[in-house]
Amino acid sequence: MESRRLYGSIYKIALSVLLPAILLWCGAGMIKNHMEDKELFEYLLYSDMEDMPDTFLPELWEQKGVEAVSAVLDIPVHMEIEEYEMDVSLRAVDTDIFPLKIDRCLTELEAGSKIPLYFTPQALEGLKDQNQYKITKGKKEDLIKRSLGMTAEISPVQGEAQEPGTAADGEIWKQTTAVYRETGIFAAVLEDIESRVYIPYESGKKILALSGTTVQVRTVYIKIRGRSKADAVIKNLEEMGFRTEAL
Repeated sequence: MESRRLYGSIYKIALSVLLPAILLWCGAGMIKNHMEDKELFEYLLYSDMEDMPDTFLPELWEQKGVEAVSAVLDIPVHMEIEEYEMDVSLRAVDTDIFPLKIDRCLTELEAGSKIPLYFTPQALEGLKDQNQYKITKGKKEDLIKRSLGMTAEISPVQGEAQEPGTAADGEIWKQTTAVYRETGIFAAVLEDIESRVYIPYESGKKILALSGTTVQVRTVYIKIRGRSKADAVIKNLEEMGFRTEAL
């Protein structure tokens, strides 16, 4: 009889200790799941196709949890900044949606016809002077300090900006990029450690139009709310052959 009472007491003690711990563990799991359902996940999608179908972006919008979708363009150009120059790929994005991590920027931007440039300090590593000597660390740091409001001349990558020639039989023998020259203005310095120069999406389309190049979307930005929904969408896209990069 005393043995039963002893076991009963031990059981009650164990239950009184374990039950709150179990409830706390379950509650913590529920809170974690709830927080993950509210969390935002951002990705870049890359396609090896010539061009994504026109229906692709609208179809992405219909996926559960998707809160933002926008096309991204990468445009190779030649850029001149004071006595320096470099070839660089401008990434054209929807600046109202794409997550640009701004460190400092112009308080007032009167760009006019100039193209706003949002750059990371690492992007200036490729600058060279007229003798093709790489920019020094001191000169680069000086440019970064006074970059906001500075202008840069944007033109086709050298070697591509030639008018099409005509063969003896009258046929066009070479299709090349049309000549253009645009002015950019440095509007913001970004925090990102990646070497990148961003421009507004519409500016990217303008450069492509001036160069006679058709807009081909091969990269897409997507924002998804909820861990489980993000995992499901990304898994489906990777099975379709897309490469993904978490931001």
